[in-house]
Amino acid sequence: MNVGFEARVASINAAGGIDGHKIVYRVLYDDSGSPTTDLADIQQLILEDHVFAIGPVASVSLTTGDVAYAAAHHVPMMGYDFTETTCNTPWFFGLIQGGCETALPKVGAAGDSEAFFDAFAQATHRKLSSVRVAIVQPNGSANVLTTEGLEQTAKQLGAHVVYADDSLPQIPPVDFTPYVQPVLNTHPNLLVPSLGYSEELGFDAAAKANGYSGALMSGSGLPANLFAAGNASAPQF
Repeated sequence: MNVGFEARVASINAAGGIDGHKIVYRVLYDDSGSPTTDLADIQQLILEDHVFAIGPVASVSLTTGDVAYAAAHHVPMMGYDFTETTCNTPWFFGLIQGGCETALPKVGAAGDSEAFFDAFAQATHRKLSSVRVAIVQPNGSANVLTTEGLEQTAKQLGAHVVYADDSLPQIPPVDFTPYVQPVLNTHPNLLVPSLGYSEELGFDAAAKANGYSGALMSGSGLPANLFAAGNASAPQF
């Protein structure tokens, strides 16, 4: 993520910046999954590094209190948090697939996840009532809400959710097979691994190696034509 963010900043600056202002990428902190360290890092960014904005925050330890601290200092944040209090804060901007729009269950509203399932059905010419969905998340209190949001949306649209769990460890395992097998045992034909970049690559590869041949939703930047005609019924790795 750091390399990609730096590349994007360089691209924006090369095109003139934002309204003529160049972006200065100041520093990257690793909180090692610790809520205490996470808050200390945010305080350092604001009080000592004097940043204009913080992001993209991809920490499992990000809390509503962290965002409230940044908001109190009028510092915008971008990241993957899911609580309603945080997502309703004007200083917080949720990121795609894993951000507020996807994670919060919205009965009767068309969020990102609903649009995804609709696009899948249209591209594959399949009724959602024939789709068996498996949702996979890393463990963590925030991810519970993401899983519940995706599960609720899938069920509301008529799909069968055969697996919905956030049991993957936060630290990616060397071998994903023990985590893939319980998922494949439910015989899904649509796999939704809502994971980080490296974790998704490892999980997807293990699923393919263990015989998965259904469709795959990617939240980690795989090709935009994921559900193009002729592609959706095949695994996308």
